[in-house]
Amino acid sequence: IWADRFVPEADAAYVERFLARLAEGEIEYSERRTGLIVTASGETRSITWQNARVGDANGRFVGSLSSGLDVTEQLSASAALRQSQDTMAAILTAMPDLVLHQDADGRYLNCFKAPDVDTLLPEREFLGKLMEDVLPDSLAEEGRKLITAVLATGAVASAAYDMDMPDGARSYDMRMAPVGADEVVSVIRDVTDSRVAASKLG
Repeated sequence: IWADRFVPEADAAYVERFLARLAEGEIEYSERRTGLIVTASGETRSITWQNARVGDANGRFVGSLSSGLDVTEQLSASAALRQSQDTMAAILTAMPDLVLHQDADGRYLNCFKAPDVDTLLPEREFLGKLMEDVLPDSLAEEGRKLITAVLATGAVASAAYDMDMPDGARSYDMRMAPVGADEVVSVIRDVTDSRVAASKLG
């Protein structure tokens, strides 16, 4: 009766088999399982269940005890968060920029970039390290000053710098923004070609 009235048709056969196994003693106590139910108003909800077999003094099946927790909103929020994270990751990797996430000490926490965007070192060699372990001393010093200023003021800061890369000297523009009280995100764009072109026009 339960499966016929409150379980979506696609799940009804499974629920009926499960209840039969519970009654026959194949299952004494089930692990948590999330499934769908249909309410009296016709709304579909997600419920996490725990089920236990109830027997008499002789072990004969007399019923089952089920406890259900409505997790519809939690699952919807989790799905929306995953979609938002996937969308943001796709946007960041499609940008012609390097995006670096650092903590207040200048430690590299994460990196987002398109495949054709170069970094000074492979990601596996600089993530988790401090700027001083990766960058030339002068750049690391300026980077630390910028992080301190951004976290102190809460304002976005800009900087321009040159750096020797494996394929030669490159020019970059950077914008850094605070993330909470103790992290920053920097968006770095290679502007070498545009600056060379501008110098030729000048």
